[in-house]
Amino acid sequence: MSSFKKVLSILLASSFLINYSFAQGEGNIWVIGYSPYPAVPCCVAILNFNADTVVIDKARNIVFFNPSNRASIADKDGKLLFYSDAQNIFNAAHKLMQNGDKININKPYNGMNSVLIVPAAQNPESYLIFSLPDPPSNGSSDSLYYSIVDMSKNDGLGAVIEKRVTLSNDIFFSVGIRAIKHGNGQDWWLLLHQFNSDSFVKFLITKDSMKGPFYQKIGLHTSVNTNFQNQMAFSKDGSLFARIFSLGEIEVYKFDRCTGELDIWKTWKQPNISPPPVDEFKGCSFSPNNRFFYASTLYKLFQYDLEADSPGVDSFLVDLADDLWSCCYKSLFNKHELGPNGKIYISSWG
Repeated sequence: MSSFKKVLSILLASSFLINYSFAQGEGNIWVIGYSPYPAVPCCVAILNFNADTVVIDKARNIVFFNPSNRASIADKDGKLLFYSDAQNIFNAAHKLMQNGDKININKPYNGMNSVLIVPAAQNPESYLIFSLPDPPSNGSSDSLYYSIVDMSKNDGLGAVIEKRVTLSNDIFFSVGIRAIKHGNGQDWWLLLHQFNSDSFVKFLITKDSMKGPFYQKIGLHTSVNTNFQNQMAFSKDGSLFARIFSLGEIEVYKFDRCTGELDIWKTWKQPNISPPPVDEFKGCSFSPNNRFFYASTLYKLFQYDLEADSPGVDSFLVDLADDLWSCCYKSLFNKHELGPNGKIYISSWG
């Protein structure tokens, strides 16, 4: 196997959801952070990818409802516009955006990747924020909401002009909302998974409407047993999609960005994964060229060669977590995200 290009790990107790189908610059600012308890001032770091070297801005004390969720977006020049923790929306001045409170009823799911931002095709000044609310039971969310931000309001700091609109009352597995651009380069596919089911749920976001839900039965059944679905990930070009399960199952799909159809391509299981809470598969990602797939448990990071007939047979142990305490959190592997610079960033779990 070819040598591994080192993964850069940002060990902050936070999750981040950056859509790398954005136009140039729009995904260049990440707002991430950590807090020992919800709804208390949270230390926030801002990662700036506009230069050749990533610049990490100083921490800011901001009250986030849920430090486990993050979504942020910049303009085409890489200037921060706003960000959200799935409960509130904050502007570029790091203040609550006008009408930006309570975009979820009660509270968001206290999990990962339950908020996502995409540009609204009908208006270059508008953005859609999708979010999953508090679950009726462990591991699920009983609705999918969206809100609309208009950045032409409030002297360019933006305002929420529609809030908490129900897109669906289905029950979703709450570890992720993923989006990828349609093959036409304008519309967006929104992808979730139905709870306690073998069905993916898809929505097509066009300049005129939000179409769906469209259901596709494929892959393993998901439920809240000891082997539950964890992170889902698209490849950079959107041609591949993957999801991992806590006890080591990995599914890699081919994705048609024109039709939205998934087709199982490769599946395997990483052996000897201890069940939660001892250990579990937590995060996954693709290399920028789609050659390699990465998956991590709390303590181990694996690389798989997707050009191999059986990627699981030739798995390569890339690294072990330090298992050291940093502030209030252990430095253990959690969710992955591919950065604009082609490096993979891994948040920490604790």
